[in-house]
Amino acid sequence: MKNDEMIFTVDSALLSELGEKLVGSPYIALLELIKNAYDADAFEAKISIKDNKDCVETRIEDNGIGMSFEQVKNYWMKIATVNKTVNPVSKRYGRIKSGAKGIGRFSCRRLGSKLSLVTTAQIASEQYETTQLTIDWNRFRSGLSLDEIKVKCTHELKTASKTGTVLTIQDIDKTILSAMDWNYVKRHCAILVTNRGIKRNGFERDPGFNLSFDFPNGDNKGYVNLREEILDAGWGTVTAKVDPAGVANFTLEAMGFKTVHFSPKHRYDELKGVQLKIGILVYDKTQMRNPRILSLGALRDVLDEWGGVFVRHNGIRVSPYGEKGDDWLSIDKDRGLRRAVSTEDDLISVAMSLRGASPNRYLLQLLSSRAYVGDVEVSSDNKGFIVKTSREGFLESEAFEQLKRFVRFAVDFATLYRDAYIAQKALLEAEQKKKEFVAAVASKQKNQEAGRQSAVSDVETERKAFSFIRSELKKVRSLNRGNKTLARQIDVLSKATDAIQSINDQRANELSRFRLIASTSTLLSIFAHDVRAYLGDLERAIDYLKGVDGNSEAISRVTDILTTNRDNFLRLVNMTLSVAVPSPDARMSKLSIKPRIDNAVACFNKICTNYSIDVDTSDVPQIIRTCPMYESELLAILVNILSNSIKATIAVPSRSRKVKLSVCHCKDGKIKIVCQDNGIGVDIKTAADLFNYNVMDPKKVLYDQLSKQINQGDGFLLGMGSGIGLSIVKNIVDRLNGVVSFVAPEKGWRTQLEIIF
Repeated sequence: MKNDEMIFTVDSALLSELGEKLVGSPYIALLELIKNAYDADAFEAKISIKDNKDCVETRIEDNGIGMSFEQVKNYWMKIATVNKTVNPVSKRYGRIKSGAKGIGRFSCRRLGSKLSLVTTAQIASEQYETTQLTIDWNRFRSGLSLDEIKVKCTHELKTASKTGTVLTIQDIDKTILSAMDWNYVKRHCAILVTNRGIKRNGFERDPGFNLSFDFPNGDNKGYVNLREEILDAGWGTVTAKVDPAGVANFTLEAMGFKTVHFSPKHRYDELKGVQLKIGILVYDKTQMRNPRILSLGALRDVLDEWGGVFVRHNGIRVSPYGEKGDDWLSIDKDRGLRRAVSTEDDLISVAMSLRGASPNRYLLQLLSSRAYVGDVEVSSDNKGFIVKTSREGFLESEAFEQLKRFVRFAVDFATLYRDAYIAQKALLEAEQKKKEFVAAVASKQKNQEAGRQSAVSDVETERKAFSFIRSELKKVRSLNRGNKTLARQIDVLSKATDAIQSINDQRANELSRFRLIASTSTLLSIFAHDVRAYLGDLERAIDYLKGVDGNSEAISRVTDILTTNRDNFLRLVNMTLSVAVPSPDARMSKLSIKPRIDNAVACFNKICTNYSIDVDTSDVPQIIRTCPMYESELLAILVNILSNSIKATIAVPSRSRKVKLSVCHCKDGKIKIVCQDNGIGVDIKTAADLFNYNVMDPKKVLYDQLSKQINQGDGFLLGMGSGIGLSIVKNIVDRLNGVVSFVAPEKGWRTQLEIIF
């Protein structure tokens, strides 16, 4: 018997098994290689995949610490190394390594048949070593032992170089490109690229990780920064920069809005050149502009690990701003206090004109401070920033206070628009449900005419809804006679329907009264304006009387002045009393419309005279009466539409300012009021927005022009925009089952408003 020894040998086909079996798909293979760059303490990596005519080439380039020749030999070329188990964190920055099982290099086999590796590491002070090798995976075929296949390499020493690694993979099967899920790679790299840097005990400060890619996805625009794509994938992104004059220019790109630009009046003199970019990442799939690259799972990790607005000084992150538990912008504090409004006057003025925004409550939409992900960049040119000796934050200074105000303004600016977005979205959904219900009722009743109706008031829709529910319950009861259990359930549902309608009617009545309270504001302004004018005229009358010395002509002039002002004063008092909130016993009645229009026009006599405005009421017949309504409702309609037309004509520099009111009967017995003017005009495409609460001048045209043409006192009379006038008109008309709308104006007019009820 002869004793001998044996050893295990490995067939070279094992590498194919590792590359193709352990790595199940090409995009997972690519992901493993990206993780290797992160684990190598790279702060930047570039990935490109080029579909050339003869071959497909993948290139992964990073600026990490690289590998020395010995490391390539002992770790990279060794199967099943335990390097990541023994060293679970990266060498330079202390990052928790994301790669697993040491299979990243075998992922190259999954992508293509040829691999080129070029890696440079610093092995001593001012000494670098570059190692290069090329592997042809086709040589590793079944039947050959791994130790029989030699891989040639070169390595050389340099005194000056940059560390990093470049992997180039060639001879890729083109079918891999069609199977590649680029968005999968992006989603799973999200947590890596949102790393914006941190100082870990015992390690150098981590500068963060940037990943850019050039994928053959159809755009072929070169490298795209993945972090930028992720910030842009959320609900919105706000960017801002302070110009040399200290003016901050903010830009918002968000769901539901075109690009919004805004520059507040406040100057940031200490922040010249400072800029920021913040992504608003809401944990809600419906509030993501690109959910393909930012799943909810990835977003949860991103916000938990790297959420917050960080500060970078000369490119280096300054702790602790943006870290967990740090609330340097007082966002979480304001959320806890349920603070509702920003202290920025500029934002309040925007809120007053933004459709859907709640001027007194929009900050209630603030998200957690972790949901605002981004950076604000400060440089040495900003002399007011002094870093603490501990290197942890800045000393308190005017510059730092301005920085907090600048960044918080960006957050509040975005929050205001998200508040408007949520309200607008809810309104659209409600309108859609209303249309679906009207269509369903029309289909159920086989009433094609009802199905073609384009304008149905909210009140009418509510009435149809309650009627439809009662009708359906009655049918169910009829088809299930004898079913006592079902009958009891139907009784409960019927009572619930009656209760809901009763409560709804009660609230509608309350709303009508609140609406009328709001409508008094214009008349009160007119009242105060005319009272001041009246007092001025009384002063003139007193002057005339002082000069009277048996002069009958002077006494006559005094009498005329006093009589005219008495009539005006009496008319205003009577109209104010008419617009007062009706008592619970007040009754609606059919109103003659001609005298009410004359009274409403007379309210604006002085201002029409001062600005040469001709108000034509010649097409208002004496005999037309309204449907039953409160007089205060009719006056509120007339005063609001007249004040809008008068403002529109004053806003245009012209010597021929015209407004026309006309009234006629419709075929169905309703009346139509038409108000036309030759003023600044409205955009018919977006005119419907003007009837929404708090929308007064969406295109920022009317009041900018009006303020240049009108004096302060007259501006007080007409009101410089509250955003409630036309919403009051619409609510009243809705209650009367009517329709109000802007239509294409007839020749010679710029605006035409029609009210049918």
